[in-house]
Amino acid sequence: MISRRTLKAKRKDRAGVLRYFLFGAFFFLSFSFSSPRWLHSQTKDSSEKPGSIYTLRVYEDLVIVDAVVTDKQGNPIKNLRPTDFTVYEDNARQTIVTFDVEDLSTRVEASHEAPLPDQPVGGGASRSTPAASLPSEAFQNHRLIILFLDLSSMPVEDLIQAQRTVREFIEKQLTPSDLVAVVVNTATVKILLDFTNDREVLRQTVQRLHLGDSANLAEAGTIDPDVSNTSSEDLSDTFVADETQFNVFNTDRKLSAIEITGKMFREIPQKKFLVHFSSGLSTTGVENQAQLRATIDALNQSNVSLYSVDARGLIAAPPAGDASKGSASGTANYSGKAIRDQYVSIANSQETLTSLALDTGGRAILDTNNLGQVFEAVREDSKSYYVLGYYSSNSRRDGSSRQIKLQVNTPGAHLKYRQGYYAPKSFE
Repeated sequence: MISRRTLKAKRKDRAGVLRYFLFGAFFFLSFSFSSPRWLHSQTKDSSEKPGSIYTLRVYEDLVIVDAVVTDKQGNPIKNLRPTDFTVYEDNARQTIVTFDVEDLSTRVEASHEAPLPDQPVGGGASRSTPAASLPSEAFQNHRLIILFLDLSSMPVEDLIQAQRTVREFIEKQLTPSDLVAVVVNTATVKILLDFTNDREVLRQTVQRLHLGDSANLAEAGTIDPDVSNTSSEDLSDTFVADETQFNVFNTDRKLSAIEITGKMFREIPQKKFLVHFSSGLSTTGVENQAQLRATIDALNQSNVSLYSVDARGLIAAPPAGDASKGSASGTANYSGKAIRDQYVSIANSQETLTSLALDTGGRAILDTNNLGQVFEAVREDSKSYYVLGYYSSNSRRDGSSRQIKLQVNTPGAHLKYRQGYYAPKSFE
């Protein structure tokens, strides 16, 4: 016979085994039901990321190209269609997805007798950022001109010449097709006047410019022929300050001001003409290449063409220097080195202006006392032009330079457009 104590022990063992079995079954079922949910959430997250990246890629890779098409006589060729154009990027053919025509030739052309509308277009307000109150349609079939005066680095005589040129344009050449904004660079970049065609407001704004307040900062790369050759003197004990780093940052600051100006008007999709008055702009070796590249890229992305104007006009380089400086000692005036150094300095300062203009589809007005030629160039380039857009087939975000080649199937046609751009760069 089995005692009562033995039966109680066996029942206790069976209860323990059953308890362990139920615990294991509960753990297994819990893991089984939770695992698919966990796997599903991982799959869902990974499937959402490619979609967002793809949307961003399409947005940033849209390339806009403005093209002026003229015949052999320089007259604009009209009525072209998207099928008449062929776009290549690094020799790879691209598909044109957007196409628009801007034609100002049918509107009232320049005349000092042509009246402006009773209600000027644009707010004409002074602000640090451009107004966004006007819809995009308000800028259609208008010539958008941004007058940029660098008050921080131009000598007073050059500023006076630039101010006189702008005033003559406003009084004699402004048309109802023109919308003009005024931007100055002093310690900061400021929009003195937003886009408007109110002649009186523009005249008063330009007249109120305070010239010479912060002018005559050191010019980067300037070679002073008066001290460039002192071979007949012993200057071993003379202290000469090293302004190399100052010139590097000073040039970067000037280029950055142009970049900021372009970004200010990025929200306006139409083409903008940035008329930049300066006394030359020299880079210091490779130190300014990064900022120069960033400036060109910002202008292209903002659909801004730079028209550089050398406000110094036609420069004569006397061997002994002009009357504002003392004559140099030594043999530089007699060996030709002094005048050579002057021309090298002038050429270097104009080279940067030319690069900025050509890389953004604009022009450089150099070596002329008729600074008003810049407005004639703007009017000629804006009579009729085509706006083409394509998505680049090159999806790499390497920040490399990409060449654009545009062709039109009209015999004898001449094309004017920007020749390339910098690809976006990803740091992920």
